[in-house]
Amino acid sequence: MLKLPNTTRLLLHCVQLSVTDNMRDEIEALVRQPIDWKAFEDAAMWHGIAPLAFNGLRNVQARQHLPAQLFESLKSEYRKNLIRNTMIFAELEKIVAMLGEQHVPVILLKGAAITRIIYKDIGLRPMSDIDILVKKEDLYQAVHAIEACGYHQHDRENLEQLLNTKYHVVYIHPDINVLLEIHWDITSDHNPSLVRSNVPNLMDMWWSRASNAESGFNNVFHLHPIDLICLLSSHFFKHRFVKSGAGFSTHGGILQLCDILNIVCFYNNEVTWDALAAEARRIGLTRTVNVALHVVKTLFADAIDDRIAFFDNLIIEPSDKAIAHRVVKRIDDMPDKHAPVPIGFIRADKTASYPDRIANIVRAAFPDPVTLSGRLNRPINSNWFYLNYLLRVFLLINNYGKTWFMRRHLKEEGVLRRWIDGTD
Repeated sequence: MLKLPNTTRLLLHCVQLSVTDNMRDEIEALVRQPIDWKAFEDAAMWHGIAPLAFNGLRNVQARQHLPAQLFESLKSEYRKNLIRNTMIFAELEKIVAMLGEQHVPVILLKGAAITRIIYKDIGLRPMSDIDILVKKEDLYQAVHAIEACGYHQHDRENLEQLLNTKYHVVYIHPDINVLLEIHWDITSDHNPSLVRSNVPNLMDMWWSRASNAESGFNNVFHLHPIDLICLLSSHFFKHRFVKSGAGFSTHGGILQLCDILNIVCFYNNEVTWDALAAEARRIGLTRTVNVALHVVKTLFADAIDDRIAFFDNLIIEPSDKAIAHRVVKRIDDMPDKHAPVPIGFIRADKTASYPDRIANIVRAAFPDPVTLSGRLNRPINSNWFYLNYLLRVFLLINNYGKTWFMRRHLKEEGVLRRWIDGTD
């Protein structure tokens, strides 16, 4: 059994949608214990689960043990989220109606797909944007419909180039500040290998299994639960390394794990482990799905009882179980507290010595004059050009001066980075 601080245990109990009598008793007992309420609130905000935390505390009998300011702060987050999501779903209805007029079928992804169906109360799950999936051949028609709704492309990129290099295009409504991501795929070759499928016609498979039974719109579809779990598992790990040169991030992690748990619970009678394992293996996401589910099983062990037999059959290789345990340790380290991680360190060969890894950082920090000239857009023979090398010394010290004292942390970063890159 994973041993977590009372503050973390209480937070994980409070974000459950289906609370058993035992869990309710545990919450009542925990609020009477010494709780770091500032850490509780900070973690709830960091992970995007403040509305869920409020929902878990709103019926606590021992209300006198809850700081009034904390409760009001969480309540305010719930109300703000309810207002914003009401506006987002009203906007979503306009978008799908316009796409319907153009006979463009659409699959709802992530928050747009599960907030109403799984969470029921749309105030409980924050949504940062709207994600939809269209067929690649329908993209231009979809874009014209979206622009007719008042949306403008966020980065003004060429659609033809995007079709060949990326998997989505981002639009924004300037008046209401809503981002809309139009996907024709879920990943590209630029993503880490463990969040990519090796099946070229994966989207065709997902479209063939999608259903519109729950949408209420003729042209709006939802992914099959197995495909949805595969998507959210890869999405979780993609967002752990939000920048190619950064280390593991916990930001928003618990909300994404809650999504996976709640989907498994909701479709418990429709999804079996064997069926999910077979599909993950067929599309090349076995390790990604297994590790994500093992993290969910470990963190939310108290919520996974005999009613959810799905997790009983979860099989994972020892090496991947070790990765899952590292992820759990980092998720509990809320929020990200470490200095920037030198990419030369975490991408170094795992057999490299520590001095060799430092040498990689130095080589990355001090490129040859031709390379530096290109980066700075300055000629080598210009006045003060080589002064930039001196300035880079101070930049290196400022960014990575704590590297020597972070050796154990950086080693773990390297292990996680190599795993997500598929090079371990």
